[in-house]
Formats: sequence, structure tokens, C-alpha cells
Amino acid sequence: MKTLPFALLLALALTGCGQDAPRPATPLGQNAPSQAARATLGEWVLEARLIRSNDLSQTIAQQYGVRRADDNWLLLISPRNAAGDAVPVDALHLEARAAGLAESLKPLNMRRIDSAGFADWIAEIHAIAPTTLQVEIAARLHQASAQMRFSRDLPKS
Repeated sequence: MKTLPFALLLALALTGCGQDAPRPATPLGQNAPSQAARATLGEWVLEARLIRSNDLSQTIAQQYGVRRADDNWLLLISPRNAAGDAVPVDALHLEARAAGLAESLKPLNMRRIDSAGFADWIAEIHAIAPTTLQVEIAARLHQASAQMRFSRDLPKS
């Protein structure tokens, strides 16, 4: 099964439930918050993206235990194989840190979310837009490891 982008999956799921689909993030060129960062971990691909929690439906936010607000951002990390299929994730270890450019990086509380045969990790980040948010992710699977470092300009809503 190929994986669809997170926002599209949410929209499809909510369409079937009769709920309003989430508002898509407004792209602002190459550094849009919805742009994914990718890293290879052995035979896996890790994809990380930032999503404003207000762009989630109330139903999805409650399911994930996420507070919806303009200043609350969701870091979503998705491990998949090269074909985009779900992978066994029991041995995956993730650590993430984030902060605005003028702040020191702070550890994030990563939580695993299982849905429709896929496992993703999420963390909430408080950031008042407009700002630039820097994110660092360290991933380890058995003997393989990967690092992701990226920054995103967060647009004002």
C-alpha cells in the first residue's frame, strides 16, 4: 500500500465521516511548513513535517490528543519502506528537539500514534508565528542511525 501525504489521508478519512476536511497549510515557497524533511535509516525512509494543529479537524485532534491552536504545531515523523508501506517499528528509537532561532533547542515529548496499520510519532511544539523554527531529530534502528536537521518559516495564520 502506497502512503498518501498526511493531509490527504486526513481529508479522505474525514470525507467518509461527514466531517470538515482540515484546511491545507498555506505554502510559502520552498520553506513552507508542510514541506517534508527526509532521511534514510537502513532500508527505511523517515519523513518529518510540521503541521499547525489548527489545520487538524477537532475529531483528529482529539484522537491524537493534540491541542488545536494557532501557536501549537505538530511535528509528525513517519517511518516507511522505500515503496511507502508501513514497517515494523518496535525497535525504532526517536529523539527530537526544537526551538525558535533565538532560543536553545529543547527536547520534545514524542508519542507513537497507530492508525490504519501505520505508526507515526508526533510531538507538539509551542511557537508563535511568524517565526523560524529549527528542528533536530535523531533516529536509531538496531545498528543504523540517521540525523535530520531543518528549519521552517512558520507563517502567521
